[in-house]
Amino acid sequence: MLHRAGWDADMTLTPLRNTTYRCTARERESIGPWKHSIHQLIVIGLIAHNCIEATVRYAAELGYEVAVVRDAVADYTEEMMHAALDINMPNYASAIVTTGEIVASIASLKPEGLTDSPAA
Repeated sequence: MLHRAGWDADMTLTPLRNTTYRCTARERESIGPWKHSIHQLIVIGLIAHNCIEATVRYAAELGYEVAVVRDAVADYTEEMMHAALDINMPNYASAIVTTGEIVASIASLKPEGLTDSPAA
């Protein structure tokens, strides 16, 4: 609690979080893989050592299988990218892959009988 002179009420400060999952424990129950049929996440984006790493870590803690697409994330320096992708994230991510690998993986999931061309 923060007390400030001249204020009648206490003020609680909540730290900002750099993750996509800003929620309470009760809200967390509604976004985990046990609640929905989504069990795998593909993560891409900016600031690998900060936002991407925090998102991957939290998603893994919620029980998701998380794949990070190595060539679809960025950071300020090569050193920061190396620290995030090669040292830290392997502790949380299920896989760290390339765009080609993730596209091939998704393509292999196409249901039988489904064609690439629209129905005539």
